[in-house]
Amino acid sequence: MTELLNSLIEALREELRQYGEMLARLDAQQDCITRRASDELLLTVGALQEQALILRQTRKAREESQRLLAEAVQAPANIGLRQLAESVSGPRRPLVHALVDENNQLLVRVQQRARQNHLLLRRSMDLMQDLIQTFCPSGYGTLYDPAGRSHKSSLPAAPLYDAAG
Repeated sequence: MTELLNSLIEALREELRQYGEMLARLDAQQDCITRRASDELLLTVGALQEQALILRQTRKAREESQRLLAEAVQAPANIGLRQLAESVSGPRRPLVHALVDENNQLLVRVQQRARQNHLLLRRSMDLMQDLIQTFCPSGYGTLYDPAGRSHKSSLPAAPLYDAAG
């Protein structure tokens, strides 16, 4: 069982490292957004997608370690990490708790930064849309689906001589 607990601890540490890497990549993206470095911004999207894949794999490995340890202590397969740590005795329990707390805190920061970046990008897109509307007022329209979500749609553009006249 010690080996399974060590495996879970290592998986939690790796997950923490990968969340840290995701936060660093989101910070780099936010820097590109605020500097308006569009070429670099495109590169950050690919880097974020790669990191998201790595995170999914890391999380899957941690969940497998968690499942194996739960099986060893005869706990339900869907037991949470905190409850699993409580079922394990010994000096490693506080370490598991600390790693779970750190992972959760870092995950919250990653989610916040992702939302911030999304809002910044959205605002930038809205400003660009307004600029386009200035030059082509009939070029785009807003349509709403049955759920009330808006979608930009191409409308037949007015001939240039009508728009300029």
